[in-house]
Amino acid sequence: MIRRLFALLLLSTACATAPIPNNSVASGQAAPSKPSSQSSLSAEEYSKWKDYLLQQPEIDHRLRKAEDREQALSEEIKILRVLLRRHRRLCSDQERAEIRRDARDAAVFSSYRREILKPRVQAGLEEAREIFKNHASNYRHSRGVFALEIFLWAPEDLPELRLEKSQLIHRLAETCQSVEDFRDAARKYSDATSAFRGGAIGTIEENQVSGPVRDTLFFDKTGLSELLEAPQGFYLFFITRLIPAKTSGFEDVADRIIASLKVRRLNALAEKDQKKLEAQMVIHEAPGDPLLEIGSETFSAEDLLLTHPNREQIRRRGLALLETRILASRGIEPAPIDPMALDWRISRIIFRRLLEKKLEDPSWPPDEMEGPRPTFRSVERWSFDLLSLDKADRPKLLYQVFRVLYETGDEASLESIRTELEKCCGLKGEIRHFEKVLPSDVAGLGPEIHTTLKGLKPGESSHPLQPSRTHRLVIVRMLAKTEDPEAAVAARTRADQARRRKLGHEKLREELLAEARAPLVIG
Repeated sequence: MIRRLFALLLLSTACATAPIPNNSVASGQAAPSKPSSQSSLSAEEYSKWKDYLLQQPEIDHRLRKAEDREQALSEEIKILRVLLRRHRRLCSDQERAEIRRDARDAAVFSSYRREILKPRVQAGLEEAREIFKNHASNYRHSRGVFALEIFLWAPEDLPELRLEKSQLIHRLAETCQSVEDFRDAARKYSDATSAFRGGAIGTIEENQVSGPVRDTLFFDKTGLSELLEAPQGFYLFFITRLIPAKTSGFEDVADRIIASLKVRRLNALAEKDQKKLEAQMVIHEAPGDPLLEIGSETFSAEDLLLTHPNREQIRRRGLALLETRILASRGIEPAPIDPMALDWRISRIIFRRLLEKKLEDPSWPPDEMEGPRPTFRSVERWSFDLLSLDKADRPKLLYQVFRVLYETGDEASLESIRTELEKCCGLKGEIRHFEKVLPSDVAGLGPEIHTTLKGLKPGESSHPLQPSRTHRLVIVRMLAKTEDPEAAVAARTRADQARRRKLGHEKLREELLAEARAPLVIG
């Protein structure tokens, strides 16, 4: 009985009205067979839709490129209304019910977190004061600079190499007078792991450096620094921004510390509570069995309003059921569903279906895109080795890696480099071989590796690289680059499809705006 009551509750939620004015699709009401002569919105309705759409990344991206933001926003609302009023059949009743079901679950989770869990989380002023006292340096920032670097490795005990790099760094100091020139030179010549980023090393605070480095970086203006000679090589910096010093008192950051503490504790409590609720559920995935058991109750796919259930959906439905019961026992109603959010999700489904339907016609859209089509005369496949070194991000170890690379020579294999690094530095590495992979498949290794491989010729090895958000060094050696005609044909086909879809997206928007006919009247 309780199970059936829960299903009826969910069904009633799924049939709730989402009140976009003038026969919203979400409401399920019939739209007029002919459009009215005017497309009008009250000022309040327009303002609500404007505020909602401005929060959507897709709309924000389009508005950034618009010359008249207000007109562009008005067009977005007109397109939305046309989709919801005249093409509603492209989103089925079942899909709308599933959208409302998911929205209802999200409202339950939000209410449960806010009303049940959040009051149990406490953080006081004295705790915040203790954190401020123990981590005072986090709230005091000395002046800083945002800098780019070029580092040329040239130790003093290799005089010929040092002379060669000295001539190069002096030449760069004369020619790199702009940020763009400096970045290009860093990518081409720098031995630092920042070379891939155009030499960018981020923000450096004055209290993080000392001696000659401090004097070189902090000369109170932007632009090219003086040349810095060090025992391991030469440094050249370009200061792009000056950052003033800042000291925050406890009163300035107390609220922020308390809020951070509460969020951290709330997340930990929510994770613990969720595991406790999940322990009450038994999920079945075998055909014919009930999907979910909670105590002595069983729930079928129909009970849970699931059409094509998977384990994650069943888990979320079970949690929503348990949290709904807990809220009800406290006399708490879940937060209402935002009808605009429902209509927005429905409109996205309708637009995609309409676009797919239009693209079935090979003559649509007419090709009016400016500029030449992309050409793929050949697509390469890369064969290469990758040596990964863990815990080699300290400067001293990095210099040892440079020395091994210098002493083994350009023709050395990564296996010989790995053996020598383990012998002289104690660094352990792993070599992975990649055979005839497409460049697009290498992207997952990180942009630093992908871009470096693109510039390497067969037989060449890279400088040590440090992929983003890792504490390891990577060296890659290109073994071969071979052309793949079939991959070129496939790439050309994918590019044509993407190009046609992009053009169709814009053409469909134009057609929907024309379908709206009358200007949007706000009154």
